[in-house]
Amino acid sequence: MPVPDALEFFLDPGRCIGCQACIQACTECDTHKGQSMIQLDYVDRAHSTQTVPV
Repeated sequence: MPVPDALEFFLDPGRCIGCQACIQACTECDTHKGQSMIQLDYVDRAHSTQTVPV
């Protein structure tokens, strides 16, 4: 069950160009003391298995 006061970040992967501006913006946020809370990984769909939560 989600916490009502939790901050969430939504990203449309279809519009991502790989500039990593989202990571920089999160780093500049005062709530994280200069640390980015976003981990960005690139997945090569041709060589990896797609997974879904169960």
